Amino acid sequence: MTNMRKINVLVVPSDTFGVGLYRSVSPHTQLDKLYGEEFNVEINHQPNWGDLQSFDKFDIIHVHKGVYPNMVEFWNALEYFKLNNITTIMDIDDN
Repeated sequence: MTNMRKINVLVVPSDTFGVGLYRSVSPHTQLDKLYGEEFNVEINHQPNWGDLQSFDKFDIIHVHKGVYPNMVEFWNALEYFKLNNITTIMDIDDN
């Protein structure tokens, strides 16, 4: 094993029982289980999109659906991720 830093992944599923479970939670839980030496996976169903610095610890943010009560905060967060080189994956084809 090398001394590489783990890749920190934030997963934001749309739910815990339907497509959010099968498209977000299950695959990332498996990623953490099989490749825990390389990845740290955090699952958060309701991140605070207004607290931009709280996302600085993540290398990748995976969002399922991406429809929130305050879309302005969410779009501002996406711009922040872009400016700070945080890879963002949007799985929006289930809307």
